[in-house]
Amino acid sequence: MTVGWRLAHVKTRQEHVAERNLIQQDYKVFCPYEVRTTRHAQQLKRVRRAVFPGYLFVYFDDDREPWRAINNTVGVLRLVIFGAKPSLAPHGFVENLRAMSDAQGVLIKEKLADHQFSVGDRIIIKDGPFTDFYATIESLSDGDRVRVLFDVMHSKAPVMLSRKDCAPA
Repeated sequence: MTVGWRLAHVKTRQEHVAERNLIQQDYKVFCPYEVRTTRHAQQLKRVRRAVFPGYLFVYFDDDREPWRAINNTVGVLRLVIFGAKPSLAPHGFVENLRAMSDAQGVLIKEKLADHQFSVGDRIIIKDGPFTDFYATIESLSDGDRVRVLFDVMHSKAPVMLSRKDCAPA
């Protein structure tokens, strides 16, 4: 008997459709989201996007539940399978993501910001005008700020950022 979280490949940007349809079939589902700032037509907009676009987690017992029905669910392309049965997500992985999320599945930045950075760490910027840029930590302050170096046009550009806007790359 193998009860646990499995990974389902779903239609990209249709995670909410697959999630809703699986919940209607009484499956336990989790799709972690993040709120991002995007720029379009010279306007900044905050949008909710899946952390793993095109994927969500489904909890079930593959020996007792009809898991093949998941592959026929609207919005789901297929379960990720290695061998004859759907493979389990690493123990504790989904539980940790759920612990860092609110009731709607949105990752809480304050809980992510608990990560201890050190000089030389590679990070990705999660919010602000540098969203989705990669950088290297140059120095840390005692407060909430970090100094990072962006590699722009083959030169290094230093920028001060809030720790809550940074995540490990």
